[in-house]
Amino acid sequence: MVPVPVDNTPWAFDGERRDGAVRGSHPLAHSCSARALGGHAKVLELPVNRLVIATMLIIMVIGGIFAAAPAWGPFFLSEDLAFFTAPILGVAVAATAFAGLCLFIRCRYCRYRLFWHAVSKRSHRDSVEWFLRARQCPQCGHSTA
Repeated sequence: MVPVPVDNTPWAFDGERRDGAVRGSHPLAHSCSARALGGHAKVLELPVNRLVIATMLIIMVIGGIFAAAPAWGPFFLSEDLAFFTAPILGVAVAATAFAGLCLFIRCRYCRYRLFWHAVSKRSHRDSVEWFLRARQCPQCGHSTA
């Protein structure tokens, strides 16, 4: 089959499109996409409550900041607060938010625990990224798109 350029781009052949990317004969065509080239990347496209997820993730980050108080706390806080109280509170807050994400973030259709799937079944390198960018539930296949 003779490659046919699509949209006047030399690396886009055969017109096969996947998630904003145009695949073709160029070796790097599979990694080029609108997201990688500065396009808009949509996050949290799973069928879940986005406001609850964003709130829990923000709470978890705030807990992590307080857990790291021994690194920045001595400059702003008293010694007891920086080395004991703030880290304990930070770990407690972050652990509670993490547990909430694991227990309560579920698919609206089949009630599958999506964040738990991301952190327990996916590779540690892409678990949170998968959760933020996944388009459909791995259990039932439902999507918001």
